[in-house]
Order: sequence, then structure tokens, then C-alpha cells
Amino acid sequence: MRYGLIGEKLGHSFSKLIHEQLCSYTYDLIPLRREEVDGFLTRRELELLPLGIRVITCELAMRFLTDYIDGDLYFKVKSPEHNLVRARAQMRLLEDVERKYDEILRTVRGML
Repeated sequence: MRYGLIGEKLGHSFSKLIHEQLCSYTYDLIPLRREEVDGFLTRRELELLPLGIRVITCELAMRFLTDYIDGDLYFKVKSPEHNLVRARAQMRLLEDVERKYDEILRTVRGML
């Protein structure tokens, strides 16, 4: 499986650094213009992208919280509440995704 961020302008992104420090996988920044998306993702993958954003954000929040409750067995931590802080940050991100969900849908539908 490949992990990464797809977008037009990625020079400002800290995603690669954050993901690779928090998790144990390689994370790529994949510069891709809208017109290049055709063929990179199938139509069905594009249709499911908004739902995937919700699910993965929520899942990661629950994984951080579960790991915190279980004694930090999965994710590397730098402090006793590191995974709790991560879980809370993911929940804030999920709240933001929910607020912007209609905009996300419009953006993706514009790519179909």
C-alpha cells in the first residue's frame, strides 16, 4: 500500500514529516494537477474519496485513543499523553471535515 498526499502545490506541506515521525511507513508527496487525476484514480475511487476522508480521520482518532487507553503499545510516543493529544487533534480535524463536507463533495464532483 502507498501512503501520500495528492495535490497541486505541496511545497508547504508538513504531511510527509508528520506521518513519517508519527507512523512507521513512507509517506509521499505526489504533485498532481486536476487534469492529471484522470487515470490516476478510477471514477469509483473519486466518488468514494469524501467518505474515505471521513472514515480514515475517524479511524485514526479511535486508534490513537485506543492505544492511549491500552498503554501506548502500537504508536511510538514521546510523552504519557501523546496519543491522547493525537486523538484530540484528529477529532478536531474530523469536526473540520464535517463542517466542510459539502465543499469537499462539490470539489470531487467537479472532477468527475
